[in-house]
Amino acid sequence: MNCQALIEKFLYDYHAGTLSTGKKLEFELHLTLCRACRRYVDSYKKTIKLAKEGEVPPEAGGEPPAELVEAILAVSRRKREAGGDQRAGSAAPS
Repeated sequence: MNCQALIEKFLYDYHAGTLSTGKKLEFELHLTLCRACRRYVDSYKKTIKLAKEGEVPPEAGGEPPAELVEAILAVSRRKREAGGDQRAGSAAPS
């Protein structure tokens, strides 16, 4: 197994635990011999872990706190009233 095959063809399945026993052994042998691939696989695992930690759990509801929504809307209103809303199409009709 070469580095490109390890990354492009087998990394996802290895991480998911779905590689055949033979391919898994070949994958792990390559990792023991190749420092660059070990680093890459470690980085891959850390990236997945960080992505999962950043997800909002379903029990959290995913809704922002009402106070935050109101604060954002208040700032937006003040900017609009002060003429600071420069978005396209937001200019008052003449």
